[in-house]
Amino acid sequence: MPSYIHLLATALAALILTTSALAQTSELTESERKTFDLAIDLAERTNNRAAIGLLRPLHEAHPDNADIAYNLGICYINASGNPDSTLYFLQKVEALAPDAPWDEQRLVNNLAMARAYQLCGRPDDALRIYDLIAQKDTDELYAEVTQYERQVSNTAKILIANPVRLTMRDAGEGINSCWNDYKPVLTSTEDTMFFTSRRPKKTADKHIIFDDGQFEEGVYMSVRQGDKWSGSSTWSEAKPVNGLIPGRRKRIGQETTTALSPDGNEMYLCQDGDIYVSRRDSATREWLPATPLPYPINTEFEENWAFVTSDGQELYISSDRLGGFGGKDIWLCRKLPNGNWGKPFNLGPGVNTEDDEDAPFFHEPTNVLYFSSTGHSGMGGYDIFYSPRNDNGEFEASKNIGYPISSADDDLYFAPSADRDRGYYASIRWNEKGKAPSYDIYEVEFEQPEQNTMAILAANVTAPNLSDVKIFTLKDGEVIAIGRPSPKTGRFVTIVTAGEQFDLVATYGNDTITHHVSTLKTQSYRLLQQPIDIDDFVFTEKATPESLTADKKQETTFDNDFPSDELPYTVQIMSLRKSLDPKLLRGKIEIADIAEYKYRDGWFVYTYGNFSSYSEARKAQQDIRQTTPYTDAFARAKKQYDKYIKSRKQ
Repeated sequence: MPSYIHLLATALAALILTTSALAQTSELTESERKTFDLAIDLAERTNNRAAIGLLRPLHEAHPDNADIAYNLGICYINASGNPDSTLYFLQKVEALAPDAPWDEQRLVNNLAMARAYQLCGRPDDALRIYDLIAQKDTDELYAEVTQYERQVSNTAKILIANPVRLTMRDAGEGINSCWNDYKPVLTSTEDTMFFTSRRPKKTADKHIIFDDGQFEEGVYMSVRQGDKWSGSSTWSEAKPVNGLIPGRRKRIGQETTTALSPDGNEMYLCQDGDIYVSRRDSATREWLPATPLPYPINTEFEENWAFVTSDGQELYISSDRLGGFGGKDIWLCRKLPNGNWGKPFNLGPGVNTEDDEDAPFFHEPTNVLYFSSTGHSGMGGYDIFYSPRNDNGEFEASKNIGYPISSADDDLYFAPSADRDRGYYASIRWNEKGKAPSYDIYEVEFEQPEQNTMAILAANVTAPNLSDVKIFTLKDGEVIAIGRPSPKTGRFVTIVTAGEQFDLVATYGNDTITHHVSTLKTQSYRLLQQPIDIDDFVFTEKATPESLTADKKQETTFDNDFPSDELPYTVQIMSLRKSLDPKLLRGKIEIADIAEYKYRDGWFVYTYGNFSSYSEARKAQQDIRQTTPYTDAFARAKKQYDKYIKSRKQ
């Protein structure tokens, strides 16, 4: 299905230079003609704001000049943000030449008017014009565009008639400027926001400006002031975060935020179609120079978005690499047992289309993926969609998040809060403040929250070296999250479901501390408005293997009995240089089904299950690959393990 981005916008932008075909009654002077030509040149380079600034005085001097009125209307629609002005000027073109033939120029003028009606939230008026175009376009020059835009308008009618009940407000002057502000990423407590802006930095050369009239992209930070639920909170004046990506860049202006770790100590960025990660210095709290992620994450194609889960085991990226459905697709990479990233795989037709999908955000508590798309059924431009991940690990058919979050213009980078009661995203919206149209960041709070059960647990961690501490959150014996304390403060934060029970297992070397935590629904973060403090984790010294008791060893061992030959096949899930703690197993795998063996050269090998036939083992192999991070699992005959030494019993 063609999208507005690929069809109608291209038609409108291309025909901005078609001026001689329009009737006009007022001639321009030589000086005015130069101004007009300069405005057209600026518009061709997408600097529509500057073009409008030149064309408006010309229109005031020549109100009956159809060339000027037409190009003003096209500039307004391509600049977004003021569809009323688009309608005014394009309707004036119609009034100046009501008997003009229905040639390509007049068809495009009416297409632009219909688009302006869409942007004004008037899909019925847009449909009326699309019907007229279908009658007049006898050569079917724009039949494909018209058919698609009719579908967009019909979708808009349905969504506008059934709005999502919410409160929407822009993030305020501390964050939003007259320039593009977008890509918000927040800490888990929603008290600090990092975002991307194309405003001029104080240290930047203000003469370096792009063809579209904006400055280079930069990362900014702002801190919340006040209660986020009262509607009266504000954001502090945004400050630039400089020096994130070092070295000589291939081109100016490609340093953007995409994701932040829950503790706020890792930031994922994109520049020049590659993904980077920056970490905070534990002593100075300054951001260290970012490093690019390796292949197969970064490729010769464009990777322009990354989102990492809280345990660091899954990475969602947006890329136009080969093997997708078309345009930009969303892909998922899982971390392998050796610590490297596995090969990305496409999320499939429930998420991806032949157009563009971008800005994935995976909401872990509910297993729902949020993203933006031009290809699914939407209101025009990018809309925001969501897709649940089912028990088989597959993403189901996507749904539009609804109006007014999705609009007739571009809506991107949606980031829901932990409890999904709120969300943050960027959109181009028509406003009545007289501010030049640009991307702004908005906050939404749902009047009918989908759930109100997320709790935030916090603890202080003491250890000789905090960077060596890992904390695993387990529910019913299964690891659901992996985190680390702040390397400077020792503070640890994790998100869980209120009203349930959990085990938090902290490891430091071979020493382990476990806290059992029960939460009540009345302890949700929304109700408490603060984290739940649990018992501290205190490690006095790094434990050695010899310091562990026999009981502890028995608690953390796999089944080491070599399987009988009656069931000759198994599935090897991984091999490691050192022994694996069973508590670190991920996915729905029973420890009793895992056997641990050791090569003579010291490598540890882990197998899953015993099977009577190779086909049964292959089926188990596929299940393991699809439902766990162990995507390199493979079936093999157990006789191949004769060379292994069962070292744990010898």
